[in-house]
This record gives sequence, C-alpha cells and structure tokens, in this order.
Amino acid sequence: SKYSNVQKEIYNLLALMKKGILIRKSIGNYSYTNIIEKINIPFLLIESEFDNDINNNLKTTIKAIDNNDNASIIKLGQAGHFANLDKPKEFNKIIENFIKSIPII
Repeated sequence: SKYSNVQKEIYNLLALMKKGILIRKSIGNYSYTNIIEKINIPFLLIESEFDNDINNNLKTTIKAIDNNDNASIIKLGQAGHFANLDKPKEFNKIIENFIKSIPII
C-alpha cells in the first residue's frame, strides 16, 4: 500500500510503547522500602504536588522514611513529575540545602 512505511513506523512505535509500559509496571511493582528503612546515608525524597501517579503510591515509602533518621521528605508545591523543570529555582535550592546539610567527615 502507499502508506506501508507509515504503517511500519506506527507499528514500531506501538511496540516500543508496549515495552515501555511493561518496564514501568515492573519498576512500579518493586518495593524499595526495606532499603530506605535501613539506608545509612542521607536520603531525600522530593514530593511534587502534582505528581499524582507517584504520590498515590508513596504511602509505604513515606512510612519507611519516617522510620529512618537519615531520610527526609520535602514537598514541592506547584510541580509535577519533572519538578526540576517545573520549578527549577526551588528544586535547585532544595538540593543545595540538602547537600549543605550533609556533614563532611
């Protein structure tokens, strides 16, 4: 057909999307809470206000962070999944303050 190249390209894109979705599901189903509870280095989670997919799955992560003195959470308002792009100055300030708070041994 005259659109066979377009059809092949669409098929290839759909195949890539399917692989990406499978990878995302696998990553999303893995729990890091046991690592977060035991980690002995400074750990920061920046929780973005509008990152709904992630925020809906943070309950156990937040509990693990609450159980670890080395871990902390900072909430960043008016930002989505790409908080560093949505609120670059605020995001960078959070990172800067976090780094400054780490004691130098």
